[in-house]
Amino acid sequence: MGVNIPYNRGEVVYVVIRKELSHPEKRSLGYDHLGFRGYEEYRVVDGYEWEVREMVFRFGLLDEIPLDRIFKNKCAAQFKQMRLQAIDRRRENIEQSREAEAGEREAVKAKTATYNLTKDQLDALVKERIQEDLKRIKQEATDEAINTAMILLLTLPLEVLMDHYWQKSYAKRIPRFTELVLEYYTRWQNGEIDIEDLKRDLWEYGGVKLQESEESD
Repeated sequence: MGVNIPYNRGEVVYVVIRKELSHPEKRSLGYDHLGFRGYEEYRVVDGYEWEVREMVFRFGLLDEIPLDRIFKNKCAAQFKQMRLQAIDRRRENIEQSREAEAGEREAVKAKTATYNLTKDQLDALVKERIQEDLKRIKQEATDEAINTAMILLLTLPLEVLMDHYWQKSYAKRIPRFTELVLEYYTRWQNGEIDIEDLKRDLWEYGGVKLQESEESD
């Protein structure tokens, strides 16, 4: 299956090429029986950069440049140039990050001391680590539960009021209602409202009684 080439020979196109960045240096050629042989000049590659060049299209150009880096429009070529530069920067950042991490691991390994532990000491360390992990997991679960409870605390009453009580006026009344709910929550946090009073009101006026479940050993 042939490739559709949207350019004609002799047409002006804009090509995104990878340009080598280098600087010249010299090195000695040493001595022979006639004396000093002089210097040889060579170039040291510092890196690469992407560049947009205006060129005349020829079919042999496709042997040097991929088709997706040849454009009729200069702006499209410049956009491709910026994308390629961004990819290179991201790749460089990843490589630098990996090198830094490898260096840190080597530094830690070099500083790591070796200890001889008995089985009891090793078991104690493992138990301590497990307890720390369990404590962290419980805290994360508690934080997640609190976040969920706060969302429900605000959203469920809003939905009920919007669907059944304030169908026409909720847009004006909901902001003040939400403000008051948060104000009462702050008052409870500050000890101004007793949780037992809230539970009693919920039972007396709402018909819902909350009981704490007993934790099993």
